[in-house]
Amino acid sequence: MTDSEKNGSTAGTKILVVDDDKNAAAYIADLLRGAGFRISVCSSGPDALEFVKKQPADLVLLDVRMPGMDGFEAAREMKKIFGKNNFVPIIFLTAVAGQNEKIAGLKLADDFITKPFNADELLARIRVMLRIRGLQRELLVSKSKYEEEQRIARAQLYRSARLASIGTFASGVAHEFNNPLTAILGFSSALVERMRKKETVDPDELEQYLGIINAETLRCRDTVDNLSRFAREGDTQIREFPLGECVDGAWKLVKTRAAKKRIEIAVNIPATMRVKADLQKLQQAMVYVLTNSLDFCGEGSTVSISAESDEGFARVIIADNGPGIPAAVLPKVFDPFFTTKQVGQGMGLGLAMCHVIMEECSGAIDVSSEAGKGTTVVLEVPVA
Repeated sequence: MTDSEKNGSTAGTKILVVDDDKNAAAYIADLLRGAGFRISVCSSGPDALEFVKKQPADLVLLDVRMPGMDGFEAAREMKKIFGKNNFVPIIFLTAVAGQNEKIAGLKLADDFITKPFNADELLARIRVMLRIRGLQRELLVSKSKYEEEQRIARAQLYRSARLASIGTFASGVAHEFNNPLTAILGFSSALVERMRKKETVDPDELEQYLGIINAETLRCRDTVDNLSRFAREGDTQIREFPLGECVDGAWKLVKTRAAKKRIEIAVNIPATMRVKADLQKLQQAMVYVLTNSLDFCGEGSTVSISAESDEGFARVIIADNGPGIPAAVLPKVFDPFFTTKQVGQGMGLGLAMCHVIMEECSGAIDVSSEAGKGTTVVLEVPVA
């Protein structure tokens, strides 16, 4: 807010005077122009409404008794046009002085001055209302800045959680590459050695070798693609896609980790189920949930991924038979940086970021658990 706005008066401040009495309107306009305000004049309620639809106004001086549309109705419609987040003061300036009229007027407008009025009092009240308008605009700017800072902080949290997960998956990807690369190296080396020795290679055998090399190469490519999609940054992109495609990508990112602990991941997603969300981010949320399950479940545990739909939403249900979450801890699971893992084993951002992701996808997340009886996480997104 500028110094001039704080003072309640600027040369650029526009005041709309609405009065069917031309002499009264002219007098008020001259008075306000002399105080440095820009003035526009309308002689009826409908004209005033058309004016504020097309041009901005900082304050309205409005007569009550006018033919056709009275000031009460005009004020009610103006407030709708201005909107809740744009405070444009309306001051009733009228010869009507009854107590009931004043009470009714103050329910619709922001101040009520009776004619004849004192010029200094009118200017003082106008400046007060303009100061209030300036403060409201300043608050809106502050709110906008705060929301932007929140968005930036949330993005930084999101990036930190993703980077932490990428580091965790790196060792798993290396292990995932080990078997296919061993096969590729083995079969290609065998072919190269036989060609060096000028040995004849049976066409069927050659086709078999090349087929294995091709399949294992595609397996490596798919692993890299899955990790790349998980790591990729970008704005939320809502689109329709098969839910199974998203679940499959998440499962592939954690299957090596599950295998190390001999944890079975059972997937049962209807092939025809389609959802409307950001595929990449929904997959990230699933990975965070699955990673939590794998971290807390012991060897030989089971994690199931299923889905159901109801009332326009699809629910992805990720359940495990692990140790569960104590009742005292359960309300805190979505708090950023809250974790029960040992130092260095987690940042406490996974479920907090899941909550953010599901909001961005117009969905929701819910966790239910009981100590000793496993944990169930439900991710809800709109169906396509």
